[in-house]
Amino acid sequence: MKTGIKIKVRDLSVKFGDYFALKNVSFNIKEGDFVGIIGPNGAGKTTLLKVIIGELKDYTGTVEVYGKIGYQPQLNSVNREFPVDVLNYVLLPVYAKNRKITKSDKQEALNILKKVGLEQKSNFLVGKLSGGELQRASLARAILSKAEILILDEPDSGVDEMGKDTFYDILSEIRKERNLTIVVVSHDIGLVFEECKTVLCLNKTIHCHGATAEISPDKLKDIFGKFDVWIRSDHHYEVEHVEHKERKE
Repeated sequence: MKTGIKIKVRDLSVKFGDYFALKNVSFNIKEGDFVGIIGPNGAGKTTLLKVIIGELKDYTGTVEVYGKIGYQPQLNSVNREFPVDVLNYVLLPVYAKNRKITKSDKQEALNILKKVGLEQKSNFLVGKLSGGELQRASLARAILSKAEILILDEPDSGVDEMGKDTFYDILSEIRKERNLTIVVVSHDIGLVFEECKTVLCLNKTIHCHGATAEISPDKLKDIFGKFDVWIRSDHHYEVEHVEHKERKE
């Protein structure tokens, strides 16, 4: 392994029938990086995450991961009807090991809940949490798993603007404290450019991958020309709506 590399992907392709979800994707993610993956719907973002976490195994190419992964799926994949309180939801990685929950486990979970601002809701049912609160609870669960790499699929989906800011502030703080490597898929390109160190532009193939400060608005317009395009200025982001047409590959 090259020093500092946590995820190494080479010539990755995923095909469903005659349809390529991903084609010849190659990149490295370094230790301690905060990577935002952006792209239109159907670009293969979630497919890429499923390959990295080992859920999807039918692909060609190579994927190497160096370190334990903590995965936070999309909000709509969490069963809010399941009768579990926040503390035990966070403790699920411990239950998954088929061992008894200790007093130390509970205290660690409570400490992490405090870090994400949910210590006062540890006994609430998960179904009673707001979208932003549930995402922070899911983040606490991923941290408790002792992950070195956090993979988050649209953690800002269904969360209000204040909730998004709070979530990303917590994420940045935890990354620095624990030297975590974070990969996040998001449709909020403004937040990606504000919070992430690196951006990866995906539309079945890699169209750009580099420091956020080095990716120009014109580059994004070239990549996402038939979709909603975010125009980046020095201090703000605004969306320019363009006509949606089917993109021919």
